[in-house]
Amino acid sequence: MSTERYPIEDTNPDYDNGTMEHNVATLANCVIGRRIVSAVEGPVAAKNEWSGYIQTGLILTLDDGTQVRMADSSDCCAYTELTGFLLDPSSVDHIILGVGTTDDYTTWHIYADFGDIMRLKVGWSCGNPFYYGYGFDIDVVGVPNQAVSETYVTDDDADAAIERERAVFRAEDDRAEDEARTYLHGDAERELFRAKLQEMRATNSVPGYVGPRAAR
Repeated sequence: MSTERYPIEDTNPDYDNGTMEHNVATLANCVIGRRIVSAVEGPVAAKNEWSGYIQTGLILTLDDGTQVRMADSSDCCAYTELTGFLLDPSSVDHIILGVGTTDDYTTWHIYADFGDIMRLKVGWSCGNPFYYGYGFDIDVVGVPNQAVSETYVTDDDADAAIERERAVFRAEDDRAEDEARTYLHGDAERELFRAKLQEMRATNSVPGYVGPRAAR
């Protein structure tokens, strides 16, 4: 997206195939014409399976009641992550006019007529070009002009993501128990092993699980 304030950056085609430019344009389409009510970091349900089901991300709540959620991504050696952000509290009444970047897409500017409303510091790499996915996973959640849930991840998103991770964990449990039947001898050893598995399940020791619907 070309902007007068921040022209589109030219990047080395060996390091970016247009993903970052498209990523900025996606964010711009989500926020232009709106105001930012709040900005917080928290767990976000990612849409791309290669990103992992739940990632750290930025949640922007807009004045129409929707949330724009930018999930970090990581796919082997490729990644995109938010390393910091600054929201000017005095600017929240200004309508967003555009999104631009500087410093090779490592600084993102959400701006209004007077200047920047918000700046994002971004780390990114395409990894081994271009075998892996990178760029923020950006999604809009909520219906305009309706109350916005204060949970970072919607109930349906959280339940689906957690159930996927638990299914993997259960499969690993079953495989471990099968192996245990082969290598463990005697009722006492098998009972200790079974107790350990039950303890892990009871404490939600699930890879990628961020806890029960982390709410603020």
